[in-house]
Amino acid sequence: MSIIQTEQYEILPRGSKIIRLDYDKSQHNHFLNDKSSFKVFLDEQVSKYPELFPTAISDGYSLHGTGRASKKLDNLKFQKIRINNTGDIFNIYPAFVMPHLIAYTADVEKALLLRKHDVPYSTLVYIFGRNEMFWYRAERAFGHCSIVGTTVKKKN
Repeated sequence: MSIIQTEQYEILPRGSKIIRLDYDKSQHNHFLNDKSSFKVFLDEQVSKYPELFPTAISDGYSLHGTGRASKKLDNLKFQKIRINNTGDIFNIYPAFVMPHLIAYTADVEKALLLRKHDVPYSTLVYIFGRNEMFWYRAERAFGHCSIVGTTVKKKN
């Protein structure tokens, strides 16, 4: 899908209202408890990496609370922001969680590396637990992201 731009706002493709930022779990917990420090962090990210955010964010945004707690991730909550002039609401997800919030990246990275080398799902189940369908879905989760709408940044 393509992004259609108008003078007032962007029409975003379905499922694109997620912004992923690189920060760790201790920062995440701090940000949930201290909204002002999260706002400072987010302002720094917007100025440093404007391509990761919708263009309308330059006209301002506000914190919009948190989403529902993820039962798969120890009831972890995530911040939301609202773009002032469009009213669009974006979820801010940290890089330490997998797409679709299925697991923590640290818990699945080694198994997915083995999968890259064609290790069968049954072997992943034997070594790492879960079930074959979980590992299949974890591997496929990366393919559900929109390649066109995704910006990948290399950590400096």
